[in-house]
Amino acid sequence: MDYSIRVPDGGYSQMIAAFGILPYKNGDPDARRPPDRFGVTTISQPYFDYNAWPTRDGIVFLNKLDLPPWPPKVAFTGDGDAMHVLYLGKANSTWEFTLSGKKKYPSDRSAYHPLLYNVNSPEAHDEDLVICTQNGTWQDIVLQRLSSGQDIWNYTSVTEAIADHLEYFNLANPLYRDTFLTGFTGAMWVVLRYQVTCPGAWLLHCHYEMHLDNGMAMVILDGVDKWPEVPEEYALGSQEFVAGVAVDDYH
Repeated sequence: MDYSIRVPDGGYSQMIAAFGILPYKNGDPDARRPPDRFGVTTISQPYFDYNAWPTRDGIVFLNKLDLPPWPPKVAFTGDGDAMHVLYLGKANSTWEFTLSGKKKYPSDRSAYHPLLYNVNSPEAHDEDLVICTQNGTWQDIVLQRLSSGQDIWNYTSVTEAIADHLEYFNLANPLYRDTFLTGFTGAMWVVLRYQVTCPGAWLLHCHYEMHLDNGMAMVILDGVDKWPEVPEEYALGSQEFVAGVAVDDYH
């Protein structure tokens, strides 16, 4: 049977929606109908309209602040091994941005000398643009968005912040997220805590394309003490691979 899917975005002032068809075998035979002009053969009705408003009673919206991990994870409540306070904002001009508060991250910074291959290079140890960690350690990343308002990070540790504002923290079943939506007005901060268990090179960045392309990013080199040797077949210079240059262009 073919079910129609509508995915509206209700977070902004414009109407954005996507559509799709979900087919699978069998299904409820009583829900069939002759195919419409899109090929949909079910009598299912949408739960939301094009503005992401519910079309019937009993609709429960997803609470982004109540997404505990499954299986549950025990919260680590002590001080982390390292704390990194990042100041999100503009960098020297109206169109350049920074995640660290010190420098912008050029979009082609590691295109020709990938950090994955050059973990001991000076570029990999630029603390304004790169965070290096040891495997197994606990890392605290504080994102501070500066603007008018009272929520400014003035603490020397996360433990100190918890003691001052316990109500700001979820220590029972903390969220397990890879993306966080910051506020649009006023100053705010959020603490991200994680244990390094997946060594590798990762990009921490804003999801607004204009902000990312103009510098709002940093690199996290996790677990550098446990990085394996690059296999010879993937090493720079092998199989005519040159960083930042496509093989066709190279020829």
